[in-house]
Amino acid sequence: MRAVRAAAEEELARLRKELTERVAAVERKERELADAVASARRRDGSVPAGAAEALSRARIGLAARAQELAKREEDIQAREAALAARTDVLAQREADIAERERAIDEAAGPENANRAALDELEERLERLEVEANDGPPTGTFGESLRRLERKSGGTRSTG
Repeated sequence: MRAVRAAAEEELARLRKELTERVAAVERKERELADAVASARRRDGSVPAGAAEALSRARIGLAARAQELAKREEDIQAREAALAARTDVLAQREADIAERERAIDEAAGPENANRAALDELEERLERLEVEANDGPPTGTFGESLRRLERKSGGTRSTG
């Protein structure tokens, strides 16, 4: 993200520099043309044939070029604004992802604690069963059932 923004800023700086140089070159040519027309008028007192028309065309061309350069600068500024907006969206997405990862990590933490508590409860239950049976469970289910019946003093009819 930062690399893209840096590259775009470099491109913007380069385009602005190019625009400034072109505007300066156009202004320089316009001054040269105006000076040439002025020196031609001083020499003869009149303007050479077609010079006024050439000067007019040059001014129109320069104005059109200036408009083109201004439009280009607007495009560059619009691209810069779009890039800034995209950068903000990307930064927000990165923040959202980081927040989700934190939430997942936090959710995983209590789950591990819950698992430990569950293991502890299972261990306690097993100890209680051992104490109730006067020893570890042995044999089949039927044997365990008969043992419990003998302890409780009751008999079951199997009939």
